[in-house]
Amino acid sequence: MYNILLTDDEQIMIDSLTFIINKNFMDQAVIFTATSGTEALEIVAKNNIDIIFMDINMPGLNGLETVRYIKHSRPESVVIILSAFDEFQYAQEAVNLGAFKYLTKPVNRNVVIDTIRSAMDSVEKKRGHLSDVVELHKKLDLAATFFALFFHAFPGILLLILLQLFASVSGLFPVTAYPDFPISEAPVKFVFSYTYHIFLPLFASFLGGIGGTMRMIRSTMLDQMGMPYIMALRARGISERRVYLNHAFRNTLNPYITGSANLLAGLFSGSLVLEIIFSYPGMGRLMYDAVMQQDVNLVLANNMFISALVLLGMTISDILLAIVDPRIRYGKN
Repeated sequence: MYNILLTDDEQIMIDSLTFIINKNFMDQAVIFTATSGTEALEIVAKNNIDIIFMDINMPGLNGLETVRYIKHSRPESVVIILSAFDEFQYAQEAVNLGAFKYLTKPVNRNVVIDTIRSAMDSVEKKRGHLSDVVELHKKLDLAATFFALFFHAFPGILLLILLQLFASVSGLFPVTAYPDFPISEAPVKFVFSYTYHIFLPLFASFLGGIGGTMRMIRSTMLDQMGMPYIMALRARGISERRVYLNHAFRNTLNPYITGSANLLAGLFSGSLVLEIIFSYPGMGRLMYDAVMQQDVNLVLANNMFISALVLLGMTISDILLAIVDPRIRYGKN
């Protein structure tokens, strides 16, 4: 089944094309009609139009401008230009816009039928290509979803133990996360050795946190793509890349920025389990030893430091929200 849009300010032309299509392609086509470029854009935004007959000279938004907007939002649509003027300039501009054919009025019935058949063949080829692309995107989405769910549900302590076991068996990475010589002995060598030792623990922390982040961004992105403003952007001819990155993805960052207010404090609070497994002298083990030794001053100082980082993180989060989302503004009140 093909969705065909007939756009012309002359009703007699729309009636003629409708009669030809119904007589020769009754079981293959669903017909939509529009008498202006603006009306055509609204129909294209709400329906998956396969073939478009577009008159050049119309009041308001002319046919070529309308085609330019449509090609931005739906480049796979087959556009057939109708014109009462057999001028090279119009034909050249139509070709530059990617028009499938340029027909001069009055159009012969057989020419219309042959053009529609050729357009349907072109649509079928594009559908085959699009189906392959959609299938690939589905597989990638399924793989990413499985990856996110797997590492989100996988026990963190077991992941750390398995990675340390991998380092021990393969010998590719050290089983500890800190070099066995002081920085004063060889500063440059210590930096490279420290990077080599810390890679596996950092990778484990990354895998443990990326699952939840991926799930949250994916679900928020799906919600944003169903919003009315996405349809309005596509109707205006905004490219899909800009729709995804500059608008939809930007709005998905709001809950992530809000939830990452404690990220700064988390970077300095340490991870006790990770530090014990990889023998890393970090803040987690330091606070554990301080609690076991009842070092109240050190524990209170660390709590005050972490509290200050939380407040700083919340301030930075509020500033970033105002930058990312123009709807958020902070006044004096």
